[in-house]
Amino acid sequence: MASWNDDGLGMDDSVNVSDWQNELLGCGSDPGTCCYACMCPLFAAGEIYANADLGHCAVGFLLCLCFSPCHSCCVTSRVRKRFAISGSAIGDIAACLFCPPCQLTRELREVREVRDDRGY
Repeated sequence: MASWNDDGLGMDDSVNVSDWQNELLGCGSDPGTCCYACMCPLFAAGEIYANADLGHCAVGFLLCLCFSPCHSCCVTSRVRKRFAISGSAIGDIAACLFCPPCQLTRELREVREVRDDRGY
């Protein structure tokens, strides 16, 4: 069984790191989530923050509102670390610059799947 780091944000080095379960341009397979991320990005960011157990949804909402261009630095890297997803800060920034709604959709689908797997 995996053990969490003391910071509570990620797993230790003995855990296998995996890729994102959802593709960056995979919006077509879940149009409802894609529309939600496009039309209500602040709420989507809040849901990501809360479902990733990073804090209250209002914090995610406010981070997206105040620091939207820095979402990848503030949230995406923490989501990757939390769920042992491979990647880099440069990749996160590139994805957020290329298509912010696509990145929000991918993160939202990822945290929802983990939440559903846990039975929340």
